[in-house]
Amino acid sequence: MKFRNFILSSIDIRCTGASKSNKPSSPVLIRRQRRVSFDIGGFDNPGLSIMTEDIDSEGDSGYGELFPNLGHMKHKDSIVSCASFEREDFLSLLKKEDTISIISREEQGLRKVRTFSLLDEYEQAGNRFKAYLYNRFGNTGSEQGQLRNGTGIYHIYNGTVIVTDVLNSSLLIYTGSGRLVKSIQVSKRSEPWTAAATPSGAFAVALSRERCISVMSCAGIEKLRFGEDVLEYPSGVIVDRRNRYIVSDIRQNKIHIFSDKGELIRTIPEDDESSFSLKSPRHVTLSHSGNIVVSDSGNHCIRLFDRHGDHIKSFGKYGSNDGELKFPHGICTDHEDNIIVADYYNNRVSMFSSDGKFVQHIVTAHMGMKRPQAVTIRFFQNNYMLFITYGDTKANKIVAYRIVDSENEHITGMKASV
Repeated sequence: MKFRNFILSSIDIRCTGASKSNKPSSPVLIRRQRRVSFDIGGFDNPGLSIMTEDIDSEGDSGYGELFPNLGHMKHKDSIVSCASFEREDFLSLLKKEDTISIISREEQGLRKVRTFSLLDEYEQAGNRFKAYLYNRFGNTGSEQGQLRNGTGIYHIYNGTVIVTDVLNSSLLIYTGSGRLVKSIQVSKRSEPWTAAATPSGAFAVALSRERCISVMSCAGIEKLRFGEDVLEYPSGVIVDRRNRYIVSDIRQNKIHIFSDKGELIRTIPEDDESSFSLKSPRHVTLSHSGNIVVSDSGNHCIRLFDRHGDHIKSFGKYGSNDGELKFPHGICTDHEDNIIVADYYNNRVSMFSSDGKFVQHIVTAHMGMKRPQAVTIRFFQNNYMLFITYGDTKANKIVAYRIVDSENEHITGMKASV
């Protein structure tokens, strides 16, 4: 499908057509006037893109002038307006948010396929990396397959992610488009905090209440369990290429490294006389080069260790300024070893270089981010998607952003470390 251009006016734009109920449609109010170009494609289609451009105009450009042959129908808080896309999809101009949605018309009614942001350029002015909303998904609730508090998220393959719901005691597997593929129930009140893939294709899950790491198949069948005699409340887990399990324990304030058979290899720090101390280390990940990265939440910093567990450096301190953190939670890294941090109480997701220098904020409260808990990234065809779990009090929502590298004038190539 070719690009379609729309001009959205900051003036009161009124639809000229009739809604499905034959009642006049409500006006759609957009803060600024801008041109939106977009191309509809699948999740794995590199041609999929949304671009915005502010324009100057003194005239009142209404829908009647722009879309003379369009039908209009009311859908919740949206005015759904469009010519026919492929699969009879529709363009939805949301009134309450600066976003557009693709709506699919099915026999059961309308179904939202994907949501994009109409992000003003000034909102990310000067940033090398620009985040564009790709999708929101996750059905909030306490029933099977629903989400109450997604404390962990991990990209598996081809845009598929696994989310650990600590309150519903479940593992939820979604496609990149937000379709729920599978819900795996673990023992009630086991509190699965995070999950990560192993080199063999299994899942390592930190069962916090059961004080262990459970390694299970994609079907949810447990193959290995270990750590009960060592762990007190495991929260983060990651598996390296040698199939070692690196686990953070937020009550012991320790990092443990286990062998592929679940045998303890090393504990960090090893004693009370260490040059540093951890305080509620929530999440752990690996850099592309193999270093261990820990979100030291209680100390409001990020700590780096080499692959053996020796401390390299720390960065970050309590605060809200650039480079400062308030209880960092989830972390992930890109192919350049940049570190992406869910800055929980600052309501933002920030990027730091491999040596701890602040790069920029990727997603902020101004963009609707609240209490981010977990992050993961997916690399494909020279671009990457950033997935985030978040919510007002609990992480009961999942959002995906497409990240654009404006410095190199192409979508940057980044991938999640394993």
